[in-house]
Amino acid sequence: MTSLAQIIAGMTPDGPAQQAHIPETWMQGRTAFGGLVAALGVETALRADPDLPPLRSAQMMFMAPPTSEARFEAEILRRGRSTGFVGLSCESAGKACARGTFVFGAPRDSEVRHDRFPLPGHLPGPEDSRLVAPREQGPAFFHNFEVRRAAGALPLSGATEPEFHLWVRLNERADLAPVIAMTCIADCPPPAALTAMTAPAPVATISWQLDVARIPDRVEWVLLHSTSQAAGDGYSVQNMDLWSPEGYRIAGARQMVAIFG
Repeated sequence: MTSLAQIIAGMTPDGPAQQAHIPETWMQGRTAFGGLVAALGVETALRADPDLPPLRSAQMMFMAPPTSEARFEAEILRRGRSTGFVGLSCESAGKACARGTFVFGAPRDSEVRHDRFPLPGHLPGPEDSRLVAPREQGPAFFHNFEVRRAAGALPLSGATEPEFHLWVRLNERADLAPVIAMTCIADCPPPAALTAMTAPAPVATISWQLDVARIPDRVEWVLLHSTSQAAGDGYSVQNMDLWSPEGYRIAGARQMVAIFG
């Protein structure tokens, strides 16, 4: 298995862009795993401006499937004293595959400080949660993660409440910047709308937004809560929340998913 750190180490300059090789073990059907694309986008932004402050928000639009060779290019849209806005383009096989916008912001003094959505105390920890084994016919990228179900429905179970809590971590975590690991992990779970289905059908992420509250100094386990808020006409609107094992909120996310069945 090629680790995320190895993929990043293998990225090479291509003019103003970065060229990346995406192995089959990080594919999701015929496309590269979206969390990997977002993580490589953040890495490309940081290479374009190594002095960017911490990541605060990431917005991704997925338009076409990137294949094994992808070209990432970052454009510094605005660089202020405390914030930086970076645009990202991802192309593969001569086609536009993804577009992104990243917002980086330095910490500032503020009297406003609260965490109103701490880690749910009634849920078991990762060691006491049931391992979700990768399915033989499942997406290849899933083998790069250890996933444990803390609560909620299973995919294809016909659930009337399409949501779940999962503990997730990368199998290979060494030599990864926390922001890169967290971005990749945040997109690991399948769409919660899958739990409402009773038979397999293709699904695809259209848009994905990650808003960061606090990135841990070291990313190990992350608890993800995913819920499908509404679904119809072949689309699902989804919310996601991420917590650290220590109990504080890492980030919130929003996703639009296309359902082909």
